[in-house]
Amino acid sequence: MQSLLISILFSIVFISCHTKAEEAEPDIPPVPEALQDEKSRSTEFSYSKRGSLNLIEELYEELEENNTALEQLANDMELLKDKKDDSIARFEKYDSKSSRYYADVKSYINQIQDTILKNRVHQLIEESRRQYQQLTAAHKQAITTLETKELRLRDFYTVLKITRTAALIGNYQRQAITPLQSLSLVAREHDQLINRTDKLSHE
Repeated sequence: MQSLLISILFSIVFISCHTKAEEAEPDIPPVPEALQDEKSRSTEFSYSKRGSLNLIEELYEELEENNTALEQLANDMELLKDKKDDSIARFEKYDSKSSRYYADVKSYINQIQDTILKNRVHQLIEESRRQYQQLTAAHKQAITTLETKELRLRDFYTVLKITRTAALIGNYQRQAITPLQSLSLVAREHDQLINRTDKLSHE
């Protein structure tokens, strides 16, 4: 019975120590492919879907491919940009008709020889232009607001890329740093060769 209790106690201690050792080991995130040596990088990553990229874009693309939320954000931003461009394009096409009309009508007014009639028609067109400006003022302001918001969204997206990739490069810097010992050993070897060279120069 005593030997059985000792065996059980030993097993509990062993399992406890093993569990603590596992808990003590931090999860080391893998080095992103963008930061690996060329030989270590997969063939698929070598051919990025966006072509040749800078390192921030390469790192963020890798994050995006492994993060549904980031991927969805990119898709939503692309869709929103298409909606914005389409809405503005439709208004600009509509607006261009009036712009062309007022540009053409100017030459027609200049053909009128009667001064009183000419001034009357000129005032008529100016009133038409004023009413059109009032009609479209809110639309043009909305376009300005959209463009401002798009720039702000780009700023936030840039910040997102920087903050997410800064974490990756920080992990890489801590994990992949060259051991100081290897540099120190090479430095000592230099010292040895310096001494040998110095001795030989005095022989």
